[in-house]
Amino acid sequence: MCRPVICHVRAVAFDRRYFRSGNEMMRMARVYQDEKDIQSAFILYTKFITLFVEKLMKHPGYKTVPENDKKVNKKKVMEAFKLAEKIKSVLRERFTKEEAIKQESQVCHCLNIGLHQSNLCYVNLD
Repeated sequence: MCRPVICHVRAVAFDRRYFRSGNEMMRMARVYQDEKDIQSAFILYTKFITLFVEKLMKHPGYKTVPENDKKVNKKKVMEAFKLAEKIKSVLRERFTKEEAIKQESQVCHCLNIGLHQSNLCYVNLD
């Protein structure tokens, strides 16, 4: 189940801890990806993007960040977008297949119940 990504950024003073936290998010997302836990990786990439695109760039203290740090971080954001898009398509395909299997099993279950109730259940002896 998807939950909205919520993060709050302190308005007091801009802190380098945000960048360290972002680096840790990217590192953990790669670990999850290596472990084939792509859903958790997708969530971390999304949180990283939310933090650095929606929250920190609007922070008043972001103006004090050195340009070099901003460039490095922009590359990481672009990387996160690319990886998240790849994972998104894989997850969408996986969830579509799972949903189709679930619906198919529900139809079969309903048909079996209907056959049993109408005493038209035939056993295949092959």
